[in-house]
Amino acid sequence: MTIEQLRINIEELEALLNSGKDFEEVEKKARELLLDDTLANESDLHCRTLLALSQSLWWRGMAKDSLPYAEEVLTLALQIKSKELQAKSLSNIGNVYRLFSDYSKALEYHRQALILDEELNDKKGVASNLGSLGNLCWHLSDFHRALNYHREALILNEQLDDKGKILGNLINIGLVYSALSDYESALNYYRQALVIHEKFGQKIHLAFLVVNIGDAYSALSDYRNALNYYRQGLVLNQELGMHSNVAVALDSIGGIYRNLSEYIQALEYYRQALDLNEKLDRKSGIANNLGNIGNVYDDLSDYERALSYYRQALDLNEKLDRKSTIAINLGNIGNVYRELSDYRQALNYYRRALALNEELGIRSSVAVNLDNMGIVYFNLSDYTGAYNYFQQALALNKELGIKNNAAINIGNIGIIYTKIDFVKYNPVMAQTYLLEAIAEINESGTKQYLYQFYKALSVLCKQECRWEEYAEYIEQYHSLEKEVQSLEVKKQADRFDLLRQIMEKEKARAIAERDGEIQRLKAEELARNIALMKKELEELIERLVRKSQFIRSISGKLEYAMSLTNGESRRAVYSVIELLDERVGDEEDRIVVLLQLRAVYGEFMSRLESMYKELNDGEIKTCALMMMQLSTSKIAITLGVSERTIEKYRSTIRKKLGIAAHGNIVSFLQQFLEEY
Repeated sequence: MTIEQLRINIEELEALLNSGKDFEEVEKKARELLLDDTLANESDLHCRTLLALSQSLWWRGMAKDSLPYAEEVLTLALQIKSKELQAKSLSNIGNVYRLFSDYSKALEYHRQALILDEELNDKKGVASNLGSLGNLCWHLSDFHRALNYHREALILNEQLDDKGKILGNLINIGLVYSALSDYESALNYYRQALVIHEKFGQKIHLAFLVVNIGDAYSALSDYRNALNYYRQGLVLNQELGMHSNVAVALDSIGGIYRNLSEYIQALEYYRQALDLNEKLDRKSGIANNLGNIGNVYDDLSDYERALSYYRQALDLNEKLDRKSTIAINLGNIGNVYRELSDYRQALNYYRRALALNEELGIRSSVAVNLDNMGIVYFNLSDYTGAYNYFQQALALNKELGIKNNAAINIGNIGIIYTKIDFVKYNPVMAQTYLLEAIAEINESGTKQYLYQFYKALSVLCKQECRWEEYAEYIEQYHSLEKEVQSLEVKKQADRFDLLRQIMEKEKARAIAERDGEIQRLKAEELARNIALMKKELEELIERLVRKSQFIRSISGKLEYAMSLTNGESRRAVYSVIELLDERVGDEEDRIVVLLQLRAVYGEFMSRLESMYKELNDGEIKTCALMMMQLSTSKIAITLGVSERTIEKYRSTIRKKLGIAAHGNIVSFLQQFLEEY
């Protein structure tokens, strides 16, 4: 091939690269050109071909493959003393290190490239490096500096009338505003970018843009629109072969499914993203995926696994110095410790998250941290501390226009005012705040908070002996309580079923891997999970037993109340209502217990049912409960039958299993389980 033909082919190669239409084709053509002997003697053309090859690999997220070619370009550029190629190669190496999540090294290369481009008066190169520096500052959570870099780049590209680069700058500025929780500003910049894309854009820009728009809609809880944009982004990035962005889109779709409580789909997308990021050695993506998987297990109340994933994510983010993401990890760990009632640890993590969010100026996250700290102080009965944190959170949420969170803050402050041992106890303020919160929350339909606030109002009116208002609020509380707790019971049942399905999928994955060490570790994890589920089951049964005993104890009080005069009877009935305030329907509790029983002893019960077909459902459940060493009375309460029925079950079980009169049923069942 002649030198002129080579030059034409390389110009066509660079045009194809800049079009962003087919990076795999760029790689293929570049490798074909590198086989030509004539190219080896033309250092300038050789550099340009290697650069195109490196960049085609970079765009597809293949940092490991891209770096050797990028470094070879720099070596050749230094040899031929071409500042232009040196600047391009330095910028390219910086981009590669950004994919590696080595942001400090990436910054160093882009700054060197910027200096060279300024010396060459290459405005296009200067604008490109300013944009790259802005992206790196965004990754390092230095959002205000990122905004300055992107605005400088935008001004230069507007002077150059480079529509494609203007489009990229607008997207990047939108990203910064999104990180600062200013989603309306972010969407404004994204919309400007869409207008430019319709006239001048390329598929590569649209692939970035639609995912970012999805992020903004997701933050605004518009999940239908968010999912639509994410799916567009996934398809576009797959078509372009941009693997790192495919991972981002997969992770984002997982987030939508998590918000919709479809946890199995969420985990599937998160794990696909994690597998892809691990292949690409993309550490920031790995950290995000680990944190998101932790969120799913947190939602499912599997706190041990949630903490494990959160800590892995935190460790990676600390190594990468990703401050905003570190703050998210810290807040999530704090939430787990709060659920576990380890308030000292929870406060420690919340304070660390708060300090970082204040430093970064992420005010919506500051409000969340303050609210969480208020909840901890409230649980510790430090009402003054809780009041101060809720007031700070309220001021921020009002300023940011986050209405639902502000309404919850208002309601929590109202609850504090109902506490007699609060130094600022004020019934009037309490009622004012609670009614304001109810009015605000009625618009969003968050019944979970409504019933809590109506309960607080009923308690307040009772303390003040305002019986007519008490009767009104207690009625509203009870009507909401039944609905909310029925939903909670269903949610709990769904949670057990999801955990079972997840465990089955993970068991299948472990079997497929067939690695001895991995198999051993997974078996230990499974054993720990089963032990935890058994403990939860014991606690559920104990609560059911205590509740049953409690309800029986108040029946005598009801009989006594009915024998009193009318006036006294009314007061006595109110005292009984107070005792019943916290009561949940026995049948609903029993459903949850039996679902957990099936989750823990499901395989044992199924095999027993298969081997001894004459056993009925009640007898099968009794066998499982006997394995827990429960007394006859506790088994009866758990199944909602009489103790006499359980004794009858024991007798028929003994006969159907062929156990001698002096034989131990539990020993027989344990041996049956071990043989399985």
